[in-house]
Amino acid sequence: MSAPILLGVLSVASAGFSVMSQISAAKTQQKIANAQAQTIKTEAALRQEDRSKQRQRVIASQRARAGVSGATVESFQGVFDSTAAQFANEDYVDQLNARLNADMKKAEGQNALNQGYAQAAGTALNTGLKLAEGYFAS
Repeated sequence: MSAPILLGVLSVASAGFSVMSQISAAKTQQKIANAQAQTIKTEAALRQEDRSKQRQRVIASQRARAGVSGATVESFQGVFDSTAAQFANEDYVDQLNARLNADMKKAEGQNALNQGYAQAAGTALNTGLKLAEGYFAS
């Protein structure tokens, strides 16, 4: 095998390895970002569960205080409703933030994948151009 052909084969093999490595790294980055997005959603669900338990404790405490004071539960209904609404607002804001952060992580993963494919295409095209330059130069 002549030296120019051997160099061409080595260039193509090297480019192929680089292309596969770039795509593999990009897919790994996407998987990491998707896992981070899932973690964000899971943590938000756990926080919501904790807030639900806390809301129940707070309202139960308010009911107990109302009972001890001799007032009727109905007279404190506005307080209970206000407390529940406050917890609902906190849940909403937290879930919205979690969803936005998770979506951003997924977008980061997709961007990493797109960049990996673009880099791989650039590597392949660059190798092709170098081979063509060498072919036409001789």
